Amino acid sequence: MSDFKTILHSAQKKLKAIGQNIKTLNSKFSVDSDGNLTAYEGTPDQKEIIIPDNVRVISSSVFYGCEHIEKVILPKSVEVIGKSAFMNCTDLKQIILPESLKIIGESAFKTCIKLEEIKLPSCLKTISENAFFGCKSLKSIRIPESVSEIGRGAFLHCIELKEAVILTHGNIPDDCFHCCHNLKTVSIPFVTGRIGQCAFKNTGLKRIMIPSTVRTVDTMAFEETALEEISIPEGIDTLGNSVFANCHQLRTLELTCSIPHMGTDIFANCENLERVILPEEMDTIPEGMFILCESLKEVHLPSTLKTIGRRSFAGCKSLPEITIPMSVDSIEGAAFVTCDSLETVIMNDISFSVKELLHKNYMYDAFNVLYAVHACMKQHSLYHEEQKYTIWEYIFCQYLQRPEEKALENYIHQHFEQMFQSLIISKNTELIQEYLKREEFFTEENIQKFILFANKKQAYEIQVMFSEYQRKHFALKSIAETIQSKFEL
Repeated sequence: MSDFKTILHSAQKKLKAIGQNIKTLNSKFSVDSDGNLTAYEGTPDQKEIIIPDNVRVISSSVFYGCEHIEKVILPKSVEVIGKSAFMNCTDLKQIILPESLKIIGESAFKTCIKLEEIKLPSCLKTISENAFFGCKSLKSIRIPESVSEIGRGAFLHCIELKEAVILTHGNIPDDCFHCCHNLKTVSIPFVTGRIGQCAFKNTGLKRIMIPSTVRTVDTMAFEETALEEISIPEGIDTLGNSVFANCHQLRTLELTCSIPHMGTDIFANCENLERVILPEEMDTIPEGMFILCESLKEVHLPSTLKTIGRRSFAGCKSLPEITIPMSVDSIEGAAFVTCDSLETVIMNDISFSVKELLHKNYMYDAFNVLYAVHACMKQHSLYHEEQKYTIWEYIFCQYLQRPEEKALENYIHQHFEQMFQSLIISKNTELIQEYLKREEFFTEENIQKFILFANKKQAYEIQVMFSEYQRKHFALKSIAETIQSKFEL
């Protein structure tokens, strides 16, 4: 009986194999003399396709829309899979690629939505544009070192892709892994030149190690990712617009090197970013660099900084204090607008209370406070008919309250003339009288200069005050010098 069962089982296996062979034989392939597979005809019940041994090229769209195919076996002769060759093969789960394969054409496997795994051969040279677009069941991909060209959007919308190892020495193209929402691990050890626009946008990446061989990270390359750490190596020449924008898991950022070319809004709306350290040698914070980073509490600006660009810290609602290096030449429009928590501005070791300056009706928001303080420190004109209180007056009032603070005293000595002219313009006789009590600030030459300046500004009451000061402090000295000269004493 057991022998009978064995024979029966063997017969069943042979019948099944014959049935499969019949299905394969029912496949009709058109292959030309150059080995181009140009056409295919098969029945809807045919799940597995075995491509004939003499095929070198699978031409464009040969299996386009063959929804019934689940498995394809390619012969060792195949070198090229043409454009859209297997596009919309929605039941395709497995395809065995030979080591002979050199080129995967544009959209070759586009929307093969059940393809879970594919092993790319070690001699592959080209993965063309949209080659695996929308392969939403694909779990991992390893791009071999042999690949020198990857087309735009090659793995776009592979929403279940979790891991990618990219060993190419070339560029990563635009949209390469865009909208791969579950992509959490990426290795790109040898990439050179460029990481393209939106290459990893809207992915689950938590960290990325950018190799030192990369020169450009292009626009929105890592926007809307889950990045918790960012390491930018020396050698990178360009960061594009919004390259790390909307990375909501990023909390700390320390840039270790200056980057010559930076676009706008690089870290815009990183809403949980709390601490930023910028590198020495950096001379410009580009437009919108930290706009709408609402949790930002601490910023360290380099001593080499010259320009704080437009909107660079606009909407940083949690920033309580900012120290502006004296190297800064320009704070551009709206750089700190709507920084609602900004209480203190420190310049030249002098601390300015934003609330007090706002209370004095000099300015209406934090940006204007910063702009005005900076302009004061750079000796620009800040006067306006309707302003009731100038920064210069504020500095002197701070000195009156804290005469022991050497930074304030030194600043007044260094900018004595500008400060005093400010008091003349504002016609603040009370502060002028306080100023005149500090005789160490005045010389006869200075008083004469201020008399002429007061006359120019039609500040006659102050002109009289200076003239009285001149008579009181310098007249006796002048008489003594005249007598001494006349009698040659």
